[in-house]
Amino acid sequence: MESTQLPLMDRFRLDDQVALVTGSGRGIGRRIATGLAEAGADVVVTARRQADIDGVAADIRSLGRRAIAVPGDITDDAFVASIVETAVTEMGGLDILVSNVGGSDNPVQRPVTEVPDEQWEHLFDKNLRSVFAGARAAAQVLNDGGSIINLSSVAADKAAPNNAAYAAAKAGVTSLTMSLSSELAPRQIRVNAIAPGPVPTDVFMDFFNATEEDLPRIATDMKIPLGRLGSPDDMAAAAVFLASPASSWITGQILHVNGGHRP
Repeated sequence: MESTQLPLMDRFRLDDQVALVTGSGRGIGRRIATGLAEAGADVVVTARRQADIDGVAADIRSLGRRAIAVPGDITDDAFVASIVETAVTEMGGLDILVSNVGGSDNPVQRPVTEVPDEQWEHLFDKNLRSVFAGARAAAQVLNDGGSIINLSSVAADKAAPNNAAYAAAKAGVTSLTMSLSSELAPRQIRVNAIAPGPVPTDVFMDFFNATEEDLPRIATDMKIPLGRLGSPDDMAAAAVFLASPASSWITGQILHVNGGHRP
């Protein structure tokens, strides 16, 4: 059904659609998964820790939606193919892919001259290859009219001294998003990305060695125009919008959700 045939607020609903959210055990990915469920979607959740995704799946079921929790490494092509197949065989299809996996297992910033090969490869595997592998597998089974949402970063659009490998990987996500949007447009599959501003996830808190009491000061120091740091809720709202018929004429876009932050 064309979105224009639906009442405006109904266009934000995802009733009976099936979503797969990678990296959905904690933080932003977890909230995106539960947010999609609140909008009516059934959700396949995946991350490396079984206990984390079991908790997310329980939250989704408490909302009256179906959930499957599958642990694994999203940089493993065989696992990616298997989890997409799981969505199809156990949930009946796939309408939405959110590639949220990203970051670094060793978030130490280094100048380019000191970046070891293994860190470069790790950052590209986790932040770019995982998005490519997920899109490649999902595009073969996604229902026409579906949506792919990738997580990019503000680092993709600016110089990132001492963080060049991560920034280059996220710039690749941006480029891949635009290319996929063109390739999949004939099937009305939309491909967009969210570029979060500063959000106090566990990684953020560790990086800044921060406590909850430090967050207002950090927001002030960062000169965020809207006066606060972001939250997983902010990212979940953006994901629901980009997954829903409300954004049916939006593709190939990078949505910056950052409170006006311009680092």
